[in-house]
Amino acid sequence: MTSTMQLGSLIFASGVEVPGTSAATLQLPDGSPQTVSAPLTVGTFPFAFWAVNLKVYPTQYSGGIADPQQVVHFTAPSEESFYASAWYLGGKATRPLESAVEAVAFSLNDNAVMPNSPFASVSPAGAQDGPNQVSTATSDQAVIITAPGSIAGSGRFSQWLQISGNGTASGPVLTVPAGGTSLAVAFYADPCAAIREEIGSIDSSDFPNFADYERVLRTLEQQLRACEEEHGEL
Repeated sequence: MTSTMQLGSLIFASGVEVPGTSAATLQLPDGSPQTVSAPLTVGTFPFAFWAVNLKVYPTQYSGGIADPQQVVHFTAPSEESFYASAWYLGGKATRPLESAVEAVAFSLNDNAVMPNSPFASVSPAGAQDGPNQVSTATSDQAVIITAPGSIAGSGRFSQWLQISGNGTASGPVLTVPAGGTSLAVAFYADPCAAIREEIGSIDSSDFPNFADYERVLRTLEQQLRACEEEHGEL
């Protein structure tokens, strides 16, 4: 059996293909060891992160210097379609920030920035300038941002990734000092999404009899519960 990998290089946060690159769809043997690699820069676009099969791989360094090739090793999943995307900075994501935090929520399942705000709470409360921006110049206190624990349809919070700036992340909390800056991404993933989609897609008319339909449905529901337990969703 095989899984399907959608491989590509995209501009953050628009999702447009990086000029000079091309996408590919590859069939991989289930459970096979795989490696993907991306250059540190493509033209004027600097590398930001890999998003591979619901996991995030930030820029890798050796001896304090960013590796010229950003390499990820992983195991191909079983009978699934997944993304392996090298994301590069472009447009306003490359401009310097001034005493501000700019952040977005990112769905690893959809491999895309979401319209949802990545802010569940911001302290001081008056520091928030909008759904995606916080000022760090409103007081002499550090800004403390907490991401939502989950976003409907996109799963649970996975991690923060600070692309640039002087903030620090711990779990769902991003802390940026007064006057500091941060360009950050809050990632969300639902590792059980494929099972949910399969449950939602089957219909009794697809089976020779209702008993077969119920048997398959029960099996899928058991798989979903096991997946949710494995990933702490229950």
